[in-house]
Amino acid sequence: MPGRSLARRTGNRRRAPGAGDGAQADGSTLAEREAAVLAGEQASRLRLDEVNQREVAADRRDHLADRREAATTRREGAAKASARASVQLRRVNERLVLSTVDAQNRTEAAEQVSAAMSRAARHDFLTGLANRSLLAERLEQALGEDREGALLFLDLDHFKEVNDTLGHPAGDLLLRSIARRLEACVRQTDTVCRLGGDEFLLLLPDAGKAEGAVLTARKVIATLAPPHLIGGREVSVTVSIGISCFPGDGAGPEALVEAADLAMYQAKRQGRNGFQVYAKSLARPPGRRRRAARS
Repeated sequence: MPGRSLARRTGNRRRAPGAGDGAQADGSTLAEREAAVLAGEQASRLRLDEVNQREVAADRRDHLADRREAATTRREGAAKASARASVQLRRVNERLVLSTVDAQNRTEAAEQVSAAMSRAARHDFLTGLANRSLLAERLEQALGEDREGALLFLDLDHFKEVNDTLGHPAGDLLLRSIARRLEACVRQTDTVCRLGGDEFLLLLPDAGKAEGAVLTARKVIATLAPPHLIGGREVSVTVSIGISCFPGDGAGPEALVEAADLAMYQAKRQGRNGFQVYAKSLARPPGRRRRAARS
C-alpha cells in the first residue's frame, strides 16, 4: 500500500508540469483569438470603408449623371428655344417679305395707274398718238429753243364716206391703220398728233427750211396711198396737207396751227391728195372755223 501511494504521488508530480503547459496553451489561444478578433474587426472596417468608398463613388456617379442630365436638359431647352426663335424669325421674315412685296406691288400698281392716267391725259385714246395738249407742250418747247421746224396739218379726204358706208367701227380701224403709217414716216424726235376726228398734226421740230417739210409731206402722201385692209376689205383714202414753218409763220402754237389749217384748206381747193405751204396771201375762206392748239 505504501508503495502504491508513493507511486501515485510520483505520478502526480509528473503530471504537474502538464497543467502549466495547458495554461500556456490557453494564453496562446486567447491571444490568437484576440488577434483574430482584431483582424476581423479590421477586415470589417476595411469592408465598411470599401462600402463607403463605393457609396461615395456611386454618389459621385449619380451627381455626374444628374449634371449630365441637367446639361442635356439645358441643351435640349436651348435647342427648342433656338428652334422656336428660328421659326418666329422665319415667320417674321416671311411676313416682312410679304409686306415688302405687297407694298412694292401696291407702289408699282399706283405708279402704273398714275402712268396710265398721265398717258391718257396726253395721248389719244383711239390711236395712242399724242393729243393736242402734248403737241402744244412740245411745240412751245421747240419755239422756246428757237428751233427751225414745221407743222403739218393733215385732213383725210372723204373720210365721212367710210363711216357712212362701212360704219364707225371700220372708220376707227382705218384711223388706227393711218396712225401707224404716219408714225413710220417721221423720226423719233418728231411728234404725230391726232387733233380729232380725221385730222392729224405732224410736228417736225428740226425740219429746217420748208423743203424738209415738203419731203415729209410727199412721203406721207405716198405712204397712205396703198389700200388699207379693214374687216377683210381694201379701203383707200387720200390726204390733204397744209404746212406752216416756225418761227416765221406764227409766234405761238395757236397761230402756227391756224396757218397750217389755212394751207391745208388751200390744198383741198386745189384738188385734194396734195399739200400746200402756208403763205400770208392765203385768205380765210368764209365760214372756216378758227382752230386752237389746246383742247
